[in-house]
Amino acid sequence: MKGSYGKIIRVIMAVGLVVFLLLKVDWGEMWLKIQQARPGWLLAFTFFYFLGIMISARKWQVLARFLGFQYKYFFYYKNYLLGSFINNFLPSFVGGDTYRVYRLGSRTNDLKKSSLTVIADRLSGLVGIMILAGFFAILNYSALQQKIAVNLLLAIVWGGLLLGGITLVCFQSNFGQKFLKILPKAFGDYIKKFVRFKSGKILFSMFGYSFLFAFLGIAIPNFFLFKAFGVELSFFDFLSVAFLTNLVASLPISVGNIGIKEWAYVFFFGIFGVDLTVAVAVVMVARVIQMLVSLLALPFYFQSKTELIVNKKLNK
Repeated sequence: MKGSYGKIIRVIMAVGLVVFLLLKVDWGEMWLKIQQARPGWLLAFTFFYFLGIMISARKWQVLARFLGFQYKYFFYYKNYLLGSFINNFLPSFVGGDTYRVYRLGSRTNDLKKSSLTVIADRLSGLVGIMILAGFFAILNYSALQQKIAVNLLLAIVWGGLLLGGITLVCFQSNFGQKFLKILPKAFGDYIKKFVRFKSGKILFSMFGYSFLFAFLGIAIPNFFLFKAFGVELSFFDFLSVAFLTNLVASLPISVGNIGIKEWAYVFFFGIFGVDLTVAVAVVMVARVIQMLVSLLALPFYFQSKTELIVNKKLNK
């Protein structure tokens, strides 16, 4: 029941934010700007977005190998793309990450271990974005400091990173080990397995791929989108808010970050004079391209549906 209330609240938030956009945006002007967007930059965005998916799939493979899963790269690429397809076109109780957990763990009947890889993937990505957001915002703080919302967000970012670091250290201390023994055994064992990702080599790889994806899969392609609309924005100014924008847009307060992402772009890039209509147009075009790229997963989707039907018949 609580989950249902949460979904209702997110739908209400999404509708409210979209209505607000409808009232604020000149949609005729936005359509004109979209028609005038430079195709070369749009193609560059598409290429780097696709490259980001490939990097993410490789990162997932590395995390999975660390826990003993031995599958070829194509398996991870295919199912990462399928997860993106599900998030874009099949909104349901089964999100893209849940699907990835199932596909990886179903072959060995070890969903707990497969869930660790997906959680590590998402958490390291979030931490990586937080580090970059805090770092580049501080570098350009003189341009951002007058915005109370930016100061508050930066305090949350650095506070969250500090709290996360302290928590990780505590779990490795004698106190942390005693605390884990108090928890239900299954939960305590799960945390112990997750903490294994802090070992040197896998930690370096995990965050290396996270930072690589942040630049090649998020920052550069979105900067190219602004170029497509003729926005004169320096890459330094762009980076100072790009990752903050990504953090706000990922907040689970609306359905598919509809509305929240648009307003994050309007607020943060508006600091540097980007027009409201252009900011919304950038998000809209990005959504369309991302959906079109995820359609490449359609053959894989129908293949997986066929496999599920066959497995059910064999198990009867």
